Amino acid sequence: MPGIVVIGAGPTGLTVACELHRRGLPCRVVAQSSGPTKNSRALGMFTRSLEVLHGFGAADEAIARGHPIEVGSIYSGHRRVGGLTAASLVGTRRATLLCLPQSETEALLEERLNA
Repeated sequence: MPGIVVIGAGPTGLTVACELHRRGLPCRVVAQSSGPTKNSRALGMFTRSLEVLHGFGAADEAIARGHPIEVGSIYSGHRRVGGLTAASLVGTRRATLLCLPQSETEALLEERLNA
């Protein structure tokens, strides 16, 4: 069987690698950097991301490292254009919005992959 190569060790690449390993498919992760980013490009995650992390046992650790958000506002420039509430999230086992810097997400995923 040819090897699987995952290009990029950001949250997406590491999540793909964790899912592949969970399904018994070994892979190699190739990235430009040697570790988690020091500059976050993402601030948090929504319910679907937590559900994916739950699939390979990392959701509880993400929640423990992050900060749940109950309500939030969305702005465009200086104008409020919308809002979010965790209470409105139904049909998911992880009904939370989570503030977790990308660097922490990458470190958590790398730890999970190595485990």
